[in-house]
Amino acid sequence: MKFNLIQISGIIAVALISLLAVYFIKTRKEKTGNNLYISFILLIYAIMILCSLILSSGIDRSLFRLAHIGNQTIFLIGPLIYFYADSFINNKKSFSNKELFHFVPFALATIYLVIKLYWIHIPITCRVNHILLGLLSFVHSIIYFLYTIQKIWKKASFLNESDSKLEVKSLKLLKYIVWGFFSILLIKTIFFVMWDISGYYNGCNEIVNLYFLTSFILLNILTYFILNNPQFFHEIKKYRYSVLNENEKQHYKEQLILLFENDKIYRNPLLSLNLLSKKLSIPSRYLSQILNESLGKSFYELVNWYRIKECIEQISDSNNSKTILEIAFEVGYNSKSTFNSAFVKHTGICPKDFRKKGGNELLNKEYLYSN
Repeated sequence: MKFNLIQISGIIAVALISLLAVYFIKTRKEKTGNNLYISFILLIYAIMILCSLILSSGIDRSLFRLAHIGNQTIFLIGPLIYFYADSFINNKKSFSNKELFHFVPFALATIYLVIKLYWIHIPITCRVNHILLGLLSFVHSIIYFLYTIQKIWKKASFLNESDSKLEVKSLKLLKYIVWGFFSILLIKTIFFVMWDISGYYNGCNEIVNLYFLTSFILLNILTYFILNNPQFFHEIKKYRYSVLNENEKQHYKEQLILLFENDKIYRNPLLSLNLLSKKLSIPSRYLSQILNESLGKSFYELVNWYRIKECIEQISDSNNSKTILEIAFEVGYNSKSTFNSAFVKHTGICPKDFRKKGGNELLNKEYLYSN
């Protein structure tokens, strides 16, 4: 059996996906995102492309039924992409048994085809089956895509100029990954559903070849993206060449805490990393290292944490007659929208609701997140 150039690109795509999956499995324990989800997604794409290659090339007709069943792994892509985005946004490390219901459509589609192909023995060319499962997978994919993008947009709405550049960039990169994965998925679904609905079987090879070609192009873009953004997928030791020793780190950390807790330097609305580094007489790159390694926060995260902390203390004081906006300006914010976003991000509740429900009561329930 000879393969044309496009089919060879499909084979290369399968090999490339497999290599990427191995890479993500090797880095699955690292904290930047949940790479294990990506490895599963890539392996499923490899299965789908391989199944399409079997069906289009006629390599072995005895494998046709298995290939049709293997194509139902398309019902796994949507949930896995959603889980990946959710794990990245919320830093989730575990998988709940309650989330298994997301895989019910895949199980039902697989059982349905096994019964139809191996028990009832309907022809594998039955258009009704292809159209039914194709349309269901299309709707299923769209629902998960919209839900995932909505989750990313919701997270992005809480980010503003005060958030770390890395967090903003990471969320943008996550959006690109989701768009890339779903682009391949929707291209496959649209091509095959339109082919089955039209009944244009003579165009089967052209449709499959177009799917192989687009998959090959998009996966190469993904590979390029990974190579140029390694920090998104695994931890990189940013400060491995730093000359700061542990004693110096501890000294500057103590001075830093004094500036925030005693001098309340965070109240300065013009406070910047450079201004803070001058106060401490230390280069800004070393200050960033101390913030990240010793306090586990970026500059903007630390400033926001102290500002929101004082806001909560003042709002919770029943004797404090200041308005919420006056308190926000007093602690260093110069924008109402920036303050509201930061408050919701740290407490999970808007400032007005916090005051209405009673600040002290909410503080006892630990609404102020530690991070």
